Amino acid sequence: MVEVLWHPQKEVVIKKYQEVLDKTLEEFLKGNEGVLLMLSGGSALEAISNFKPKNLSPKITVTMLDERYTFDRNLSNYYQLTKTDFFSEAIMNSCTFINPAPKQNESIQRTSERFNLELLKWLNLHPNGKIVATQGIGEDGHTAGIINISDMPKVIQQMFYDEKKFVVNYKPKKDHVNLDGRITVNFTFLKKIDKSLVFACGKNKKDILEKVLFKETDKNKYPALIIHEMKDVKVFTDQEIKNIE
Repeated sequence: MVEVLWHPQKEVVIKKYQEVLDKTLEEFLKGNEGVLLMLSGGSALEAISNFKPKNLSPKITVTMLDERYTFDRNLSNYYQLTKTDFFSEAIMNSCTFINPAPKQNESIQRTSERFNLELLKWLNLHPNGKIVATQGIGEDGHTAGIINISDMPKVIQQMFYDEKKFVVNYKPKKDHVNLDGRITVNFTFLKKIDKSLVFACGKNKKDILEKVLFKETDKNKYPALIIHEMKDVKVFTDQEIKNIE
């Protein structure tokens, strides 16, 4: 289910985005199981960077949807998270953290395997737990760390649909950041997320939002199309989106 929440003022959209995230955490924390909070980098992270939710607790595990394979902390999604008020508040409230960034001299394969094992461990420990995500959509239609895989070898494409291994490491043919590779959850894992809050503000997002919401059908080319297969997705935007079919 995909719902679009629109307001012309970005500041209003950000406030609503933060409110819904906090309310979602409150709702999911009512059970005795844990909550896995998976955050995106980029504009979706900026939207919550100075936010201090009321409902952070030791029952919440915080991590990223994807990471960049880099030893430059200025480019790392996780280390950008550590600079935010949100992260400081999570520490103050004794949240647990899964760091998917590569350790010193750690290969991309080993980093990916470690992240995958951490996610599997959480799923095994919390069979009835809830997964919440903040998500973004790039101008090229990418989401999480999944960037146009339509022209990639079939063997790589298949990893994004793997039912047992949920983390993929690869090097996109075209990447807006100069990296040695990306580490990301795959389509299969995204469909496990109980609620995803997509942040997509700015005039540069209008065209791709209309394509993803109403027009395009090739998920390998436009990975953000996965939102139509996810359990519960709310798209927050300051762009008035019209059906272009």
